[in-house]
Amino acid sequence: MTQDELKLQTTKAYAALRYRLYPQNALSIRADAPAMKTVIFALLTGLGVLVPIWWFVRMDAIKAWHGLPATFTPPDSAGKPVPFEHRHERYLKIAEIMMTLASASLVFIPSSRLSVYRHACAFALVLLGFCVLYSVLFMALLTYFYERFLYNDQSYLPWKYGLLHALGFGALFCFALAYLVLAGGVANSVIYADVPAGRPPALPF
Repeated sequence: MTQDELKLQTTKAYAALRYRLYPQNALSIRADAPAMKTVIFALLTGLGVLVPIWWFVRMDAIKAWHGLPATFTPPDSAGKPVPFEHRHERYLKIAEIMMTLASASLVFIPSSRLSVYRHACAFALVLLGFCVLYSVLFMALLTYFYERFLYNDQSYLPWKYGLLHALGFGALFCFALAYLVLAGGVANSVIYADVPAGRPPALPF
């Protein structure tokens, strides 16, 4: 028997002994593997939506303004600058509502009967976490960039313009996709559930 074969036999014997001594740990590792894949896929989705939007909006702004800084107060038809305060307040309210709904969902979903849909819930919870994060960053950076703009109207560069769009639309995308995944999981279970004849399927709530 060669040295490699001896190492292989030793490894197999150790794994078999560990499985006999700790069967629950081995089963939990096998059960957690698909869940970890779901979480990793959700992380990649939440991060992946930010970069394309940021890049596309930034490049579009550079082409539209020929590399010049953007502005919070574009001129109206009469040539007067349009105030940003009302739009600023509206944007903050929208982000705040979305953040509140996502935060409440993070508490509600694990404690509801939706938690039986493990993979759908895991995917949705990660996306809802991204929604909260992106909403907070959007509100903070929008206010910060606007304050800087008031003192220096050349400070609102295209990358900042693209970042705000990426955070805002990224939060909206993550929120919507999270509930679409949950709805898909519930619909799939209702369609393929073993329901007795003449009895409607029970909802998971």
